[in-house]
Amino acid sequence: MEGHRLQTLGMVLLSVVLAGCQADAASRGTQPAGSWHHLGLDGQIVHAVIPERGGSLLAAAGPGVFRRSATGSWTLLLRAPTVWSVAAARDDRMIVAGDNQGYVHVSGDGGATWRQQLVSAAGVYAVTIQPGHPNVLLAAGGGIYRSANFGRTWRRVHGIGSAAADAFAWAPGNRRTVWAGSVATGSGGSVGIFVSHDAGFAWRPLTPPLPSPNGVMSLHADPGSLIAGTMGFGAWRFVHRHWLAPSPAMAPRTNHIAGLAAVPGRPAFLLAGSLTHGVYITRDGGRHWSVWNGGLSPADARIVLAVAVAPDTHTVYAGTAHGLYTARLPVTTR
Repeated sequence: MEGHRLQTLGMVLLSVVLAGCQADAASRGTQPAGSWHHLGLDGQIVHAVIPERGGSLLAAAGPGVFRRSATGSWTLLLRAPTVWSVAAARDDRMIVAGDNQGYVHVSGDGGATWRQQLVSAAGVYAVTIQPGHPNVLLAAGGGIYRSANFGRTWRRVHGIGSAAADAFAWAPGNRRTVWAGSVATGSGGSVGIFVSHDAGFAWRPLTPPLPSPNGVMSLHADPGSLIAGTMGFGAWRFVHRHWLAPSPAMAPRTNHIAGLAAVPGRPAFLLAGSLTHGVYITRDGGRHWSVWNGGLSPADARIVLAVAVAPDTHTVYAGTAHGLYTARLPVTTR
């Protein structure tokens, strides 16, 4: 029943992406300096991007998980149907991926070999690794799932009625506090954010609840706030136990924020990937946003599902419905 009831989330998310192809993706506000350039995976829908040490990166797309080397060559590390999420430990050896059929794939040798475990028949839309404890993994799908043995066995630790979990964020400097976001898949589904203070064992709704009625697509935590990218209502900020509405620069009703990322060492400098309006950028922690779309063409390149920032290099990446793009951060941000 779980798979039959919740398997539509993947279809819902894909329909939102395809709708973005026909949405108004016109630029709003002043464009920052710098332009985006196509980096590869032409024509692929890129759902996740993870920069690695040494200039390489991981990208999750329709056929599976790819690695781009520092010299620019691409290798398919894992063949799996529609990989929605990928996470990597700090040493780049432990890699975890979740796919549309509900499998979690785990590699302990940097992607050379993999093992898989069916976790959620509803699909797995987000995975994460506990900071400092790579044996503890979390997966989001028809509930929240936890493994304490490198993904060999899993247990559903939190059920979400008529909804699916699809995003995680760990509190900076805290290895035990983690948030999860959810999207409704049926009438009366539980949408919003849940929090755990014991590394994913027990969960409770975050209060007060997020005002967005359609659910959460992405999360990002910094030392002073939690940013929630919503389905259709922009990026909300949770500060001092209050929710603050998105900047007026974010178009209402159609603004699905699928990805969030911060510049290392600059927590107030954030990027947001939108499924209808490209990339947004903020320098003040989300109070004000502007569009950064120069070079994101054709139109489906402005359907941005993931954003990431490479440490130390000020290189940024955007996973789009037309492959992977890269740019350099504006000089004024350094």
